[in-house]
Amino acid sequence: MIVVDASVLANLVGGDGPDGRLARSLLAASGRLPFRTWRMSRRRRFAVLRKRWIDRTLTERRLSAAVDYLAALPFLRFPAPAPLAADS
Repeated sequence: MIVVDASVLANLVGGDGPDGRLARSLLAASGRLPFRTWRMSRRRRFAVLRKRWIDRTLTERRLSAAVDYLAALPFLRFPAPAPLAADS
């Protein structure tokens, strides 16, 4: 099982180049997600896209399409692991 974080998903849905388009077309053709995501990562996924938009590495058109695409993906979510305890 592959569990991905927000930055991977932001690149998948926000990539405007040939890699992003290819990834989205392969995902659409398969009809299912080949990975899982953390339960609490929804807000983080949108935050990564917002940061890319603020940094002007994502156009408003691409941001809008990425948000719509991301919201429509049927994720199977897992609880996030507990943070590691600090060494004493």
